[in-house]
Amino acid sequence: MFKGKAKQSRQRPAVDSRPRIPFARYYARAAAVQQRPARRSPAWLNRLAAWLLIVALLAGGLFNLYVRSVTVEPPAAALRSLSAYQLAAEQITSGWRYRAKPTFDRVGLEAQMRARFPEIIGLSTRAPWIGQNQQLLLTVSRPEILLKSNGRTWVVDERGRAVADVADPSVSKALKLPAVDDQSGFSFPAGGAALSGHQVEFITTIVSQLTRAKVPIESLSLPPVASQLHLKTNLPYVVKFSMEGDPLKQSGSYLAVRQQLISEAFQPSRYVDVRVEERVFVL
Repeated sequence: MFKGKAKQSRQRPAVDSRPRIPFARYYARAAAVQQRPARRSPAWLNRLAAWLLIVALLAGGLFNLYVRSVTVEPPAAALRSLSAYQLAAEQITSGWRYRAKPTFDRVGLEAQMRARFPEIIGLSTRAPWIGQNQQLLLTVSRPEILLKSNGRTWVVDERGRAVADVADPSVSKALKLPAVDDQSGFSFPAGGAALSGHQVEFITTIVSQLTRAKVPIESLSLPPVASQLHLKTNLPYVVKFSMEGDPLKQSGSYLAVRQQLISEAFQPSRYVDVRVEERVFVL
């Protein structure tokens, strides 16, 4: 009459065949290796090493600050032999003012070197980080012409200054410069202004233009008349230039007239005057 609940059959749960990962792993602790404590150096030995290092650094610094010698580097313009500059620098720097790098009297050295060698424009020094040598770098003006004046022959630089007498043994014998005979009677001291810088540039430009045109130059002279330049070629007349004008225009005028005179077989007996711009006078 009453129906009972059906009995549920009990079943064993299925066993999972997958390997289980343990929650924790245990490792055997390595046996501790006993080490001997490091032996420390005594405190006095450390202090001694520090003091020796400080003394060595100070001695090295003082050694490096001392100037034992000077060396002149070869200048760009070879007017004199390098030995002349070197000997003068050694004589000047023999005093106590030149024995240490911080107190090296560059200004005084430059003044004395320029008094001996008027061609020096500037002087600079260069001291290496290690060593007791002081290097001297000279800036020297460029020699341009040889000026014969009052029985002496001077080397005149780009500024127009008579920087050296060719009779001076220190002057290089290999200088190949145009020679100019000064007939004006103008006198000047050694190192003084024999010409202006513009006049020197004018002369060198005329020489350069005629040399490029393969016109031989026999002589150059400065007559008593101010600002004039007389030139003689292989033809028997004088070419007159004005050093107040443009050397390129005047040399161009002469070269054009010279070619025309040669083509016409006409030869002036006295001069060709190109001093006036765009005009040429022939006599």
